[in-house]
Amino acid sequence: MSGARLAAVALRQVWRLPKARPGREWQRPLEELVAAVALDCEAAGAVVIGHVKALAAWPEGGYVRASAVDTRHGPSAESTAMGVARESELTLNVLVYGLADEVVVGLATSALTRLATTVGAQVTPCAPSAGGHVHVYPASDEEGRKQR
Repeated sequence: MSGARLAAVALRQVWRLPKARPGREWQRPLEELVAAVALDCEAAGAVVIGHVKALAAWPEGGYVRASAVDTRHGPSAESTAMGVARESELTLNVLVYGLADEVVVGLATSALTRLATTVGAQVTPCAPSAGGHVHVYPASDEEGRKQR
């Protein structure tokens, strides 16, 4: 892995579903999302899947999260979400070695789009929050990396 480039990508969106669902019903789609991103990155030539995680912040408190660190092992998920929700802010973080950031952004965006279509979600991209770590910086953008 010596010399393999690290791609660090985070995307944030607001998802609105056709009907409200409890947090446990959001777990499986998020597991499928992180698994798909990991598999797509591996197929595109990623040397190592560092971490792929999705977090859906729940409006009434809590969250639903899913995580994948390897394509040979299934993703994990948990929910502390209270009540039901139609809408959630979803953050997808992807750390992989061996791919350019732009490639990972394309793969992650494609996986998000496929899942949104499957579950019938309306998706609105969000701008990075001031206090958060939601960003996409090209590897050559050293000044941008210092601002994190």
